Amino acid sequence: MDKFLISSKSLSSRQEERRDINNDCDSSSTMREEPLPKKQKQHRDFNEKWLTDITFKNWISKREQECGMITAYCKVCNCSVNNHKPALVKHMNTTKHLQNISSKSQTTPIQQMLKSKPEDELKKRAELKICAFLAQHNLTFSLMDDLIPFLKNTFTDSNTIKTINLGRTKATNTIKTVLGPILTQELVDKLKKTPFSIIMDETTDVSVKKQCALTVIYYDEVDCVRTQFLDIYEVKSGKAEDLSDGLLTWLQDRQIPLKKFVGFASDTTNSMVISDTTDWQHWVWRSLPSVWFRRSFRYDVEVLF
Repeated sequence: MDKFLISSKSLSSRQEERRDINNDCDSSSTMREEPLPKKQKQHRDFNEKWLTDITFKNWISKREQECGMITAYCKVCNCSVNNHKPALVKHMNTTKHLQNISSKSQTTPIQQMLKSKPEDELKKRAELKICAFLAQHNLTFSLMDDLIPFLKNTFTDSNTIKTINLGRTKATNTIKTVLGPILTQELVDKLKKTPFSIIMDETTDVSVKKQCALTVIYYDEVDCVRTQFLDIYEVKSGKAEDLSDGLLTWLQDRQIPLKKFVGFASDTTNSMVISDTTDWQHWVWRSLPSVWFRRSFRYDVEVLF
């Protein structure tokens, strides 16, 4: 009986040992299933010397990322590169980078393409002078369709004439969008420094739009007293209040001192010269009591000093 009891005890001890071994295996397997901590990347700062290095300076630049870190950036490939010299050398030797460098060397810079040539400057100068001559002598724009071919046929030895392409449409746009604003601004700059008088006349065009034309007389240090066309603009109506508001607004928008406005002349229409509270003179005198008025059919006015 004791023999059987000993064997049962040994059996139970063996079972317990097996259980311990299984538990050890399970614990070791669970330990292996846990992920190992990843190795953190080393962050390097951007080296400013790379911008002047002969090897990198033609394509490298620095750019700030969303996280606030400044990294190297390839201007040719439009991509970021690690702040590490071996990484820069590796990127520099890639097929993509070499192809982009080759393509860039064969492309003409846009600054060089847009750079004007001496012959282009002569062409522009000639076209502007012809347009200015057209406007100065009040010639028709349709004259350009015959004038330019005539000049090319006459002056066959002139390379500048051969390159001119100027028709009535281009001449019209050149005067309206180039010469007009520039010459008007030059005149406005002169009126800011010297006393002047204004001759005004209202008119209605074919589209029944009320317009106001201005001519100015001023003192020029070069040519003494000069008379020049100033501008023409639209007004709400031909009433004295709208005419006066339009003129004062035009002067204020161009920052012309109103104290330089010393004289005015116009025709003898009712809205201009009738001496009551509805005429143009009454409305202007409310803002400029020092302006001298002249009523004349000939629009004669002199600058007062």
